[in-house]
Amino acid sequence: MILLATLTGTSGIGWVLFALPIIEAAVRFRLIGALSTWILLTGLTLVARVWAVQYMGAGGLLDEMEALLDQLSLLFLVVVPGAYLAEQLMNDVLIQQRATSRAVDRGALLESVAQAGFKVTRLGDEPVHAIVEGTVALGFDAADVALSAATGVWRTVAAAGPGRLPPAGAAGSGLRPADLAHEAVAIDRHDADHGEAAALAAHDLSLVLTHTVSQQDHGRLVLRAGLSAGRRATNDQIEAFRLLAGQATIALQNDDLVRQLRTTRDDLDHQAHHDALTGLPNRALLLKRAAAAMAVPGDRPALLFLDLNGFKPVNDRLGHEMGDVLLRLVGERLTHLAPDNCLVARLGGDEFTLLLSGLITESDAEALSATVWDRIREPFELNGDIVHISTSIGVAFGEPGMAHAELIRRADVAMYEAKHRSKDPARAAADAEQGRTMVYQVYRPDFDREEQRRAVLAAGITDALASDRLRIDYQTIHHLEPAGGPDGAERRRMRPPVAGLEALLRWHHPELGDIGAEEITEVARSTGLRDTLAWWVVNRVCGDAAAWADRRPGADFFVSLDGWSDHGGRGLVDNLERALALHGLDPRRLLVEMSEDVVAAEPATIVSTLRALHQIGVGVLLDDFGRGRIPLAQLHQLPLSGVKLDPALVAGVADAEADRIVLDSIVGLCRRLGLVVVAQGIADPDQLMTVAGLGCQLGQGTALGFPELVEHVEASLGPAPSRALADEGGG
Repeated sequence: MILLATLTGTSGIGWVLFALPIIEAAVRFRLIGALSTWILLTGLTLVARVWAVQYMGAGGLLDEMEALLDQLSLLFLVVVPGAYLAEQLMNDVLIQQRATSRAVDRGALLESVAQAGFKVTRLGDEPVHAIVEGTVALGFDAADVALSAATGVWRTVAAAGPGRLPPAGAAGSGLRPADLAHEAVAIDRHDADHGEAAALAAHDLSLVLTHTVSQQDHGRLVLRAGLSAGRRATNDQIEAFRLLAGQATIALQNDDLVRQLRTTRDDLDHQAHHDALTGLPNRALLLKRAAAAMAVPGDRPALLFLDLNGFKPVNDRLGHEMGDVLLRLVGERLTHLAPDNCLVARLGGDEFTLLLSGLITESDAEALSATVWDRIREPFELNGDIVHISTSIGVAFGEPGMAHAELIRRADVAMYEAKHRSKDPARAAADAEQGRTMVYQVYRPDFDREEQRRAVLAAGITDALASDRLRIDYQTIHHLEPAGGPDGAERRRMRPPVAGLEALLRWHHPELGDIGAEEITEVARSTGLRDTLAWWVVNRVCGDAAAWADRRPGADFFVSLDGWSDHGGRGLVDNLERALALHGLDPRRLLVEMSEDVVAAEPATIVSTLRALHQIGVGVLLDDFGRGRIPLAQLHQLPLSGVKLDPALVAGVADAEADRIVLDSIVGLCRRLGLVVVAQGIADPDQLMTVAGLGCQLGQGTALGFPELVEHVEASLGPAPSRALADEGGG
């Protein structure tokens, strides 16, 4: 090329070709290479040109040299800038190539982060395992998640990768106390702390990164990553690690949020299907389980429906808080005695159910009912007080095609039948004669008629109270002549003088006829009218007694309240005080009858009521005494004016010597305690003479008079000799 340029002189293609090695040098060696090549070529060209002129005879050396220098200078001005531009272009190309390569690498890392993040944030998976696996996928040789408890003790939750990181909390681990002051920490072989660097070398590591992903009161969760010795982490790799740690933080927060939402959902579901007071299943869950039990082919589930007897007096006396405690204790007893195939539920108030799943026989239901009945009757201790309650149990069995709600309804109906039967003296006496205790009642279709009857009464009682369709009938209570009076024949013909009247609540229903006090009070209780009815009775009786006292000032008599008072408590005392003041009635003319069953069921509550009645001057008769519910040794502890003997004690005294001996013992004990003895249920003259001879001061029964309307009894009051209850026995 140099020879060609020399021979052709100052023109020709040689000068064009002269630029090629300069450009190539610029491409390969940048601008310095281009300048060096130009100087070299220029020098060689000048030498060649001089040689050519001297040896080949060329003339005009000075002119040729001048032209040659011009061309070389022009070449310098054209080619060297071109070489510079070529250098810049190559630089740009190389930068672009490096940027592209880095972008590819970064994209691969981000893809790894995205894939790991997808696994980390997927609900339902264990996020910590996905975190460490994703960290290893970023190119790290070791990764783990360490958890510190509130005590500061660390444990590894998950780990991945072939490498091994320093133990959590040790030197080089990134988890020492000073490290925990920072969210992210990086430790390498050049760390200023020689102990840290030595720890990395001991574990054959060049780098350890840590990032806190969760910090709560119960501890801290930290993600760690490590590179083996000889490897260096790129900035992209470190940034990817931080991105993954950030996603892990979000994932754990989401996981905790989901856990809280699930807990809240479970709590709401539990609240929707369980009783807040006892924690037992409620009606909603009972319905679901009953439907499931009845859907099993060949099975015959059974439902026991319980209603507590005597719960309200406990609530009234000890307060609702203790009443709630009692309900919880009842629930615990039922849960403990229930078999594995039994669901115990509380429907509300003092109503509980036991659902037996499977093929249940009547003997199965009977055995469980007996166990429940016995356990509920065992005493309960409430804040130092001993209380006694009982239960009425209704049983119903599932039948093919029956709706689950019908099963509950039938058990409820049977329970009310059991409750009424236990309160009916005639039925209770019949059960006692047959030697059986009323533990439970199995549903029968004819019970629906009773349920319909109660529904009719419930629908009409409000109107009956408002329109005065209820009434009070009165049955006379008579003085009994002491032994040594007129002879037997004369005494048979005589009607003893009247000492007082027993008020009997009645309701003449237009469809169902006469309704007694027990049924009326039960309907009033179930319809929320118990307090209204209680005031109506007290007000009416006190008004009648005050009117008789005004019209017959010489008559000495008392009036006793019966039946409805079984449901009384402090409200009874308040009603009496109000009515006595309203009608101006002397409280000594009034007595309240409390049945032995009620007093025995809640002695503490009733004793409190008896004392309150005594303070306002109203006496109390213990009704149906002699059933054995109250020990004779405890009789003197009750503030009583007298006792009314159970009719069963009177029924056989005229014919059986043993009955007379028993009655004589009871009457003698009561009189020695200063109590008036009233013999009730006297059905014939022989019984009348016998009880009078045994020392009963007062008597009542069909042999002496039937219950009568209020307008028919006033003439029986006298005026008569002053022989009031207090004169007879010291009430």
